[in-house]
Formats: sequence, C-alpha cells, structure tokens
Amino acid sequence: MDNLSRDNLKERIRNAPGNDIVSVISEHLDLQRKGSTYVGLCPFHPDTHPSMSVNPNMQIFKCFACGAGGDVFKFLQMRENLTFPQALERLGLRAGIEVNFRPKREPRTAASDPNMLLRVNNWAQRYFRQKFLDKTLGETAREYCRQRELGDELIEQWGLGYCPDSWDDMSKAAMKAGISENLLIESGISVKTKNGTLMDNYKHRLIFPIIDTMGNYIGFGGRTLGDDKRKYVNSPANAIFDKSNCVYGLDKARHAVVRDKFAVLVEGYTDVIMSHHFGFDNVVAALGTSVTDGQIRLIKRFAGQVVMLLDSDIAGRAAADRALSVCIRQGVDVKAAFVPDGKDPCEFLLSAGEDAMRDVIDGAVDVFDFKWRHLKEEIEADGSTVEKHSSTVDFLRFVAEALAAGSIDDISRGLLVRRLAGLTGMSVEQINTRLERLSGNAGRNMVQASENRQVKSFKPGNSAMEKAVWEIVEVIINAPSNIDSIREYIEPGKLDDIYLKEVTAALLKLYDAKGCDFTLADLLAEIEETELASFLVKLADEGEKKQFYTERIHSAVELIKYNRKAEAIKSAQASDSDQFMQAIKELKDLHKSNGKNLRLDTLDKW
Repeated sequence: MDNLSRDNLKERIRNAPGNDIVSVISEHLDLQRKGSTYVGLCPFHPDTHPSMSVNPNMQIFKCFACGAGGDVFKFLQMRENLTFPQALERLGLRAGIEVNFRPKREPRTAASDPNMLLRVNNWAQRYFRQKFLDKTLGETAREYCRQRELGDELIEQWGLGYCPDSWDDMSKAAMKAGISENLLIESGISVKTKNGTLMDNYKHRLIFPIIDTMGNYIGFGGRTLGDDKRKYVNSPANAIFDKSNCVYGLDKARHAVVRDKFAVLVEGYTDVIMSHHFGFDNVVAALGTSVTDGQIRLIKRFAGQVVMLLDSDIAGRAAADRALSVCIRQGVDVKAAFVPDGKDPCEFLLSAGEDAMRDVIDGAVDVFDFKWRHLKEEIEADGSTVEKHSSTVDFLRFVAEALAAGSIDDISRGLLVRRLAGLTGMSVEQINTRLERLSGNAGRNMVQASENRQVKSFKPGNSAMEKAVWEIVEVIINAPSNIDSIREYIEPGKLDDIYLKEVTAALLKLYDAKGCDFTLADLLAEIEETELASFLVKLADEGEKKQFYTERIHSAVELIKYNRKAEAIKSAQASDSDQFMQAIKELKDLHKSNGKNLRLDTLDKW
C-alpha cells in the first residue's frame, strides 16, 4: 500500500461514525459527561478518582495523572498492546472498512490473511445456520436445544448452528463456494485425513459461534450430539483466533461488564446464554475447563474484578483453584462463588430461578477467604500429614503469587502470616522465610499483570536548537496558522532528535496536504509511538495555557537564525576568510538587533 492510500485509509477509519473516540473508549471504560468532555477512571495506572478526560470535539484523550494521551488509535494501542497497523485494522473492521496494510517484511499468504479467514467464517456461519434450520437435518440439534430449554429467540440471538453428520459435505460445499483447501484447514472447517482427503471437523455437532468485541466471527465451538469422545471441538489457533486469548459472550457482555465493574466467569456456552436470558448480562465463559492468563487480561480491559461462578463438584473446585491463581497473577480482584447441588449455572437457573442465582453471585467470597476456608478444612480433617503439608504449601504458593502481583499489602501480610502460624503450628519466621523464597520464584515467572501499554516518560532533546524547534511545535499544534511564517525554519533532515524529526516531518506533511487546516488529531494519526503521542497531547495542553503564540514563535525563530549563523561561522572558518568575517558580522548584527528580546527563557521549560 502506498503512502497516499494509507493516509486516505487512516482518515476514513478515524472519521468513520462508529470510531468516534467516545464510542470506542466507552467500550472499555465507564465515561461520564462533564461539560463538553467526558471523564473516567484511567486504565493505565491505579486510578480511584476519574483522571482521564476524553474530548469529543478534538477527538483526543488525556490522563491528567499519569500523562497518557493520544487519539483513538493510540488508546487501542495502549489498551490492548497493539502495534499501530493492528490498531488500524481493528478500527477498520469496526467501521466495515477493509484494511490490507502489512509491512513489506510481513508478506501475507492466503491462509494467513485475517480478512480471508473472516470471510471463510462468515460463510461457515451461514452454512451452520442453514443446516440447523433444515427441517430434517437440523432436528437432532433442535431437540438438544429444546431439552436445554433454549428457545427459538435465544438460538437466533446467539446464532447457534449445526454441522450435519456427514463425512465431507461441508468441505465440498466450501470448495464449491471457492474456498481453498488451505483456508479450510487453517480455519478449522476441515481436517486432512491420513490418506490426504478432507473431512468435516465439526460433523454432527451443535455449533456455538465465537464472536469478538468488534462483531466478527473469529471461531467456532462444536458440542458433539453423538458418541464422539471429544465432547467439544474448537477452531484451531490461526491469524484471527487463539482459544487462550478469547472469551465467549464478551461481544454481548462487554457493556454490562463496564457498567457493573465486574464480570461473572462461568465454564460453558449454555451457562452464558441462559444467564443472559435471566438478566445476568455480565456473564462470560472461558473456552475450556482451564482459565488462561490471556483470557483474564482480556476481561481486565473492561473491568478489574471477576466473580468465578463454577460447578460445586470436585472438578469445579479444582478449576476454581487454577482460575483464582491466574486472576491473582494478572492483578485482578477476584471472588469465588459455587452453584449448589452439583448443578451447572444453566441447570440451576432453570430449576431455582433468577433470585436464587443472584443470591449465589452476591454471596461470592473474597479469594483469600475462599482459600483460607479450604486450607482450614484440610488441616482440621482426618487426613494424613503429607496431605496437610501439601495443602499448606499450596496455600503459601498462592499467597506468594499474590505478594509478587502486589495484591497484598504489608499489614494484610502480617495478619495472614500470624493466622497461618496459629493454624499450622509453624513459626512466623518459618512462614516468612518460605514466602520470601516462593515470592521470588513467583516474581520471576510472573506474567505481566496487564497487557496495557505502560506510560513511559518521554524527554525531548536538551540542546537550545532542539528546544527552539519543540517550542515551534507547541505553538503550531495550538495555532496551525503560524506555520506559514516559519515553514522555512523547520528542517527535519538537519535534526538529531529522531522524535523531533518525526514530528516536524509529520507537520510539514500535513501542511503540504491541508495547508493550515489540520488538527492535533490529524497530527496524532501520523505518529505511531504511544509515548510520543502522549507527550504531544501534554505539549498541546501546556501551549494552550501559555498563549502568546506570536511572541514565542518569534523568539524560537530568532534562536534558530542565531544557531544557523553560528554553524556558518564554523564552516567558513576552515575555508574562506572573507566568508568567515562576513558570517561574524551577520551574527553580531543579529545579536545586536535582538538583544534582550531573544527570549530564550521561554525555552527553558524542560
């Protein structure tokens, strides 16, 4: 893609109605209107008072506490740890605009092209729905849904489908529709047998489409309706799907999760569907029995608390132990709740109703209380010494993970250690020694608590020349009309500061394309580094407060002139004595004409 096409594409995507910055950020944060702007808790640092401001008129965001700032692209880059091209693609998909950009060093193949895979999945979803609705072929799937009390409205809302009990009917239909064999295998629609032929991967299964937060069909989960030993089959990992980084139902639950400030995490597809049907619209499910770090990181983008709602059988409790540890590693506030009577959430809702389920969720216990109760039961039971020792070590390992993640403060740690000493008979010193060792291991193995891009401090160059150019940038960001008078003094190629070079080049590019009619959001769209974008937002805010644009431009330009004359003297000194003397005279005249008006003090802000 050439630069002109890419620039046009960026502008189309940024200005698409669905990509308004308030709309995009509202899917991640709970924003409240405050005058002409919106405010919310900043996701890039521990924020207890709304520090982030979102300006719909300027199409920028800024945190007045940690300094994060930028446009809609930068928010997604920082929030989801994306590169600029990835953020461009994400917002392009949201707006229904196809993005074919890839760096030259990353050539696409048909099978690894996300857009091609999305087209295949769209075709597959239509196929699954058609077969589900077929009066003959889909009867088995419809009967299963009736038994689970999934009505027609729910089935349509969640897009459930069916893959017939055939060896390769779907594969043949796909190839007839022009889908290549490589794409069928890459998407998981088909698998290749030992003799080299294609076989339908989801044969005789009820299909649950997996949809991302942008509304794209990124994968499928299939539940067997026969005697296949594999109860569930999911799409394989590919360019658009990775089970360990996806959460079922988040496309429908994300607004409720932001609203309620917590997500309820269950195990099964039907648990999610029935929960939403009964009004629990912040319920999502992990894709499989084991909750992963990637899934918790995804949920954390929308809320900092998770309630684990799992089956009360032994397997459910074991899954809870694993899931709670994952949440702690990711720095998420987590509680545990168990559905009584050995039922799964879907069964419990159908038998006990909405109020009973609400009591279960409201009664969720803090993760440390849950783990403590479990340890106490094990210690007080008539088990062997080995079993009690194992339970104690498991608890200590859990506490160590919490310490490494910063989830326990010093006071809580002291109280916990004393309680543990009283329960186990270990000394406080022994427990602390063990925790120190385990905490060190946990810290070394710790997955980062958040995928959010951390805000790094950005420092511009320190030379007087660089300060002068940054001063000009600050003015132009706020008053673009000034660029007409100083265009000749902006020379990116002669600057040593790579960031200043990038910013000035972007400003000149905008000036050549739009004249003086460009905005801060236009400039931010030209900048790919999030730290530099945050600095530019800060620069704009500081410049607006200072005002006096004409005076500041004059001072900066005079310093640049002075610097140029000084450079000319250095050059002439080694070659031409007449040229050298002329340069000295011009420098003296410049200094004399400006005198104290050379306001270099305005450049000493860094």
